[in-house]
Amino acid sequence: MIRATAAQPTIPSVMVSEVRLGPTAAITAINSKSPSIEPTLVLASIYRAASRLDDRVEVLREEGKKHTESGEMHLQLARALQATGDFDEAESTFRRSIYLRPGYWPANHWLARMLESQARYDDAAIEYRRVVDLAPQYFGGHNNLGIVFLATGQLDLARQAFEKSLAAEAETNYSAYANLGSIHFTESRFVDAAEEFEKALAIYDGDYLIWKNLGTSYLSGTEPERAETPFRRAIELARAQYEKTPYDPEALTHIADLCTAVGDRDDGLAALNAAVELEPESPAV
Repeated sequence: MIRATAAQPTIPSVMVSEVRLGPTAAITAINSKSPSIEPTLVLASIYRAASRLDDRVEVLREEGKKHTESGEMHLQLARALQATGDFDEAESTFRRSIYLRPGYWPANHWLARMLESQARYDDAAIEYRRVVDLAPQYFGGHNNLGIVFLATGQLDLARQAFEKSLAAEAETNYSAYANLGSIHFTESRFVDAAEEFEKALAIYDGDYLIWKNLGTSYLSGTEPERAETPFRRAIELARAQYEKTPYDPEALTHIADLCTAVGDRDDGLAALNAAVELEPESPAV
């Protein structure tokens, strides 16, 4: 399967890394009724790093009662709620943040990403359109809008969005090249697809899905003999990804596919069995 490549905002919603506060200092600052929301955001980021997701929600919710007009506080609470799976409250909180701080496009971006993850593509497209209206030079907005169009089979609109993304930024924009490759592959233009994936990898060669897509394009097109090299590179990168996130079966399922493609059936079966153990009910596995 050919996968699209999303982009993240280049402008963070809060620069907590610039605040030199540990958890004890952050809690002390919060208890002192500081007018600043920074201590709360620092503590929330610490909870996030420690996977204490409910604590993250709680501290943001409590401080939000003191900062009811803070768009940033609502944005951070919305993202925390999303991480716990409370999508309904997350959506309403995202929208409250957007209302309080109109024109701050990262809030629209994160709302769109959540809607997209729920396969609410029409709603996601509305938010991504707002992103590109507010920040036309942000190439990731065009790229992610194109992904939504690609998911709904609107290939011409997707192509236009990816081309606008490249017009805004070509030197570092591997995502848009990879996604143009996905369109070409969908259209059975396998040679053109391979060329776009090669352009993407010339910019960034650390995404195993793009290597897999390149190999699949070779295999499906006129150069099947070239497929093994990108497939084996994809296996290396997917294994490295799995070592970082051993609780996520996605890398394992790709490893299984790739090992089978290069003839390593035993390794492929082992990866598939490991993925099934992690998520026995997953239809993707």
